[in-house]
Amino acid sequence: MILKPVPPTKYNSEADSRLFLKFLNDGTAYVREGGVPQRVRKLGAFLTGEAADFYEDLVEDNAREWRLMSFFKELYNYCFPLTYRMEQRRKLKKCFQNELTVKQYDAALRRLWNTIGITSEHERVDRLWTGLHVEIQKGLWREKLHPEFSRYKDVLHAAELTEVIESIDKPKGGVRNKSQKSDHPQPSGNQAGGSHNHRRSH
Repeated sequence: MILKPVPPTKYNSEADSRLFLKFLNDGTAYVREGGVPQRVRKLGAFLTGEAADFYEDLVEDNAREWRLMSFFKELYNYCFPLTYRMEQRRKLKKCFQNELTVKQYDAALRRLWNTIGITSEHERVDRLWTGLHVEIQKGLWREKLHPEFSRYKDVLHAAELTEVIESIDKPKGGVRNKSQKSDHPQPSGNQAGGSHNHRRSH
């Protein structure tokens, strides 16, 4: 059975990086899997609002001459404000793991990188590493990884593994693990309900 390519959701020019990236990825898959010869012209039918204006005014008359990636790049420049990438870079600088899991933090970073256009593995490794919890960074060093030389997938895998180990070692709900010794010595003989062999004063 041959499956038909799934058409992309229409893009209405909203300056939302998630919507744009979804249109880019889904649109690219649609025309490539469908073997469409005039790819840009086909995708023009899925644009509305100002995005449709961009296509009609700047692309439609010579759509055959447009390469797919050039089309997406110019569509982005048309729909997004000039300061958008700068704003995303500011968000990236302030993006730390905090309450996120390693997997969630990785996803948040990837969204920002895709918007900004950061493809350097070294830059990605450095940002992931320095934004993780200190305990997880220590685990990366124990695994003999290095922010300057290690691959992103190796750092990410080790970070996820360290996170699991940390969650096992950490007691939940304030209940002390039975294998842990109390930090406070127990008083001898004067506990509540303990010995009543006190000397009577005469």
